[in-house]
Amino acid sequence: MGKIRRQIRRNANRTKSREPLTVTVTGGLTPVCPGPSRRGLDGEIFVAIKELYSFVYEMRHNVQVPNGVQDEETAVQRYLAYLSVLVQIGLDEMALSATHGNDTAVLMKQRMLVEYAAKAQYFNDNPDYALFMTTIDAAESVLTKLQNDPSVPIDVLESRKRDLADKQLRFSRVMGIQKLRFSQLMKRIGAGADYPWLYGAPSALIHGDPEGMEQILPVDDQGKMTVVISLPDDQLNAMMVDAGGNTVMFCDVFVARFRSDDDSLKDHLQRLSRTFKRLTLKHPFGRNQDVLDSFKAELDSA
Repeated sequence: MGKIRRQIRRNANRTKSREPLTVTVTGGLTPVCPGPSRRGLDGEIFVAIKELYSFVYEMRHNVQVPNGVQDEETAVQRYLAYLSVLVQIGLDEMALSATHGNDTAVLMKQRMLVEYAAKAQYFNDNPDYALFMTTIDAAESVLTKLQNDPSVPIDVLESRKRDLADKQLRFSRVMGIQKLRFSQLMKRIGAGADYPWLYGAPSALIHGDPEGMEQILPVDDQGKMTVVISLPDDQLNAMMVDAGGNTVMFCDVFVARFRSDDDSLKDHLQRLSRTFKRLTLKHPFGRNQDVLDSFKAELDSA
C-alpha cells in the first residue's frame, strides 16, 4: 500500500520557475510540452515505472471482460477491468507531475492509486461486497444524483427507479451488505495505520480543506508566509516508488483473477515487484525499519 509518510518536510524556497508552454503552428494551434526535467529525481525509478505502465497494457491484452454483472464473479471482473484503466492513468499522471515539478500534485494523485489498490484487494477478497457495490449501490448512487437535478426528465427518473428495483430483486442476497467508509476498508485489509497519511492528508488538499494551508502556505520563523508546491527530493523519490508499489499490488490482484495460468506474465510481475522493493531500500524516506528489513531479507533469498 505504500509506507507511512508522517514526516511532512517543508522547503519554502524551492518553488521553481517553469518554461512557458510553447505553441507550434501546423495549420492550427497545437500545444507542445517543452520537455521539462526535474533535478533530483532518480531516473531508475522512472525506467521501472515505464516498464510497469507497459505491463498494465500487457496484462489487460485480450482479457475477456463480461459485458454485464450477473453474479459475484462477473462483478469482480468488471470492477477490476474498470480499475485497471484508472490505475494506468493515475500512474502516468504521477510521473508527468513529478517531471514537471508539480510535487504537490504527486501527493494528491498518490491518494487515488492508494484507493484503487485497496479497493481492488478488498473487492477481490469479498465478491459478495463487489456484487452489492456494482449493482444495487451503483444504481442507487446514480438515481440519487439524478433526483438532485431538477432538470432531469421524469421518464429518465422512472427508468432509473425501475433499474434499481430490478437490481434489488435480482441480487436480494446481498441487500443487507453495508457500504464501507474507505477508512473501514483500509483497516480490513490491514492498512489502517497508513490511512491518515496516504489518503486522509492528501484529501485535505484535493477538497481544499483549511487544514491544507499548513502545507501550501507555511509561515517561517520570521513570520513570513511563502507558497510551497515542492517536496524534498528524497520524499518525492520515495513517493514515486510507492506509486509503483501500489500499482504492482493492483496487478497482483488482476493477474490472479484473470491470468493465473500465464506463467510468463506472473514471472514478469514478480520481477517488477522485486525491482520496486529494491528501489524501496534505495529510497527509504519515511519507511518503517521492519519493512525495510523484510524487503532486504526477501531480496537476499531471491
